[in-house]
Amino acid sequence: MVDASKLTRDYSKEPVKCVNKRYEKIPYEDLYEMFINQDMSKPEIMEYTGISFEPLKTQLKNYGIAKSNDDKAKNLKKEDIIEYYINQNHRMEEACEYFNISQTVFSKYCRRYGISKPKSLI
Repeated sequence: MVDASKLTRDYSKEPVKCVNKRYEKIPYEDLYEMFINQDMSKPEIMEYTGISFEPLKTQLKNYGIAKSNDDKAKNLKKEDIIEYYINQNHRMEEACEYFNISQTVFSKYCRRYGISKPKSLI
């Protein structure tokens, strides 16, 4: 659950605007609050703000906002892995970039959650 009172605006009511395939910048303070302080995952931020993956990834990188591997891994939910890796049929490398974790950490969570990609999707 997002604590919108700590943000400059409520993105659920006023999502990020996209004009000519360019998303407006989310203020540093808001991204830091959501990603670090409120411990939201990238998919959660995307859903809440309306921004897509690549612009979000770029803004986090440009602001220098990153989580340690331990912080990143604790946000990795079984449902998120199944949706992105299995249902959307992305490669492991893409999933690791999407979740911003190493292949080792991704593999560990797949084993922990009992997730394996069916041979028909490989």
